[in-house]
Amino acid sequence: MNTDPNKRFKVDEIRNHVWFKIIKEIKIDGVIEGFNKLNIDIESLNSLNEFGFNLEYAKVCLDQNKHNHLTATY
Repeated sequence: MNTDPNKRFKVDEIRNHVWFKIIKEIKIDGVIEGFNKLNIDIESLNSLNEFGFNLEYAKVCLDQNKHNHLTATY
C-alpha cells in the first residue's frame, strides 16, 4: 500500500499482476441500494438475534436494502 497516489498501482496494473492472475476472476453484478432485493440467509439472520437485534426490523432493513448498522452486522 502506498499513500502517494502517483506511486500507487493502477487498476490495469493490478489486474495484470501475477498474484492477481492466480485466482480466476468471477464477475458479479452489483446490488443497487433500494432497488435490488437481497437473498436473505436465514442462518445469518437468526444469528443477529444473539447480538440483540430485532429480527422483524432486520428483515425490513434487508428487504429494503438499507445500509445501516444492522445490515452491516448481517
